[in-house]
Amino acid sequence: MKAIYYFLAGVVVAGLAVFGYSSLGRSFTPYLETFAEVRASNRPFVKVSGMVVGACRFDEKSGAFIFELRDSKGDKMKVSYEGQKPFNFEQAKWVLVGGMYRNGVFEAKSVSTKCPSKYSSQKGG
Repeated sequence: MKAIYYFLAGVVVAGLAVFGYSSLGRSFTPYLETFAEVRASNRPFVKVSGMVVGACRFDEKSGAFIFELRDSKGDKMKVSYEGQKPFNFEQAKWVLVGGMYRNGVFEAKSVSTKCPSKYSSQKGG
């Protein structure tokens, strides 16, 4: 009877270890500085930020929100995001995207905006 309890405890511990490892792995998503690094990466998920340039549009055929980013080196990259446009996307200067680069397009799974007016000091008071 004791052997069954030890076995079940071992299964629970192993399950928790696998869950913890997979959760921890997602939290260590690499942040890359340039789009050249993104293109050279073979990782399944990376994060990179850039300045929104040009017009953005919603592609009715694919259901994706399409826009272009420019990194700190001036390099541009097309981004496709299969989700709703972030609330304050038009006001955002910089955008942080997470996903993978494939077939000439960064396929974003997450998009976060960085609105400069939110962080600038307020006049008066």
